[in-house]
Amino acid sequence: HVVLDPFVQPLPAVEASKTGGIAEVSLTLTGDPQHWSPQGSITIRDGRFRSQSFPVDLTNVSGRIDVDNGIVRTDQLSGNAGTGTLRVTGSAPLYLLSGAFSGPVDGARPPARFSVHLNDLHLSNGTGASRTTVTMGLNVVGEMSALSADSLKAEAEFSEFRVDAGTKHIGQTVPAR
Repeated sequence: HVVLDPFVQPLPAVEASKTGGIAEVSLTLTGDPQHWSPQGSITIRDGRFRSQSFPVDLTNVSGRIDVDNGIVRTDQLSGNAGTGTLRVTGSAPLYLLSGAFSGPVDGARPPARFSVHLNDLHLSNGTGASRTTVTMGLNVVGEMSALSADSLKAEAEFSEFRVDAGTKHIGQTVPAR
């Protein structure tokens, strides 16, 4: 078991007191310093993350991340994002995440692929008649060929979007892309 709290303290804009959890790590590293080849898994329990650049806390994060054949993959990472529920699946080649890992020998450069599902998130501001609440559900599916916004190709669909401001209410009636 690894306690995650000490690993996030050096990250900028991350509140260490609200970040942490437990990780069970089973990892084998083979190769040489120029060609690392990790294999194994990381199981996260009771993970939590808070950053000043993200509007809600991520809590109760749990799931498994597998590393095999130069790919990091998760099929079951879930938790809470503020009042909502969050589920993430995806895969990413290690060479995209760190220069310490070389790309495939055959020259193929597979992209990172991801799917994020967020349901029943409520964001509120103000009090009384000035209170505004946004309620949303969002599904995002995409891929990236590099860690840059220019390489991002994604599709987003709001499964729910509603704004309540005082006595006024607006919202969608069908999913919107």
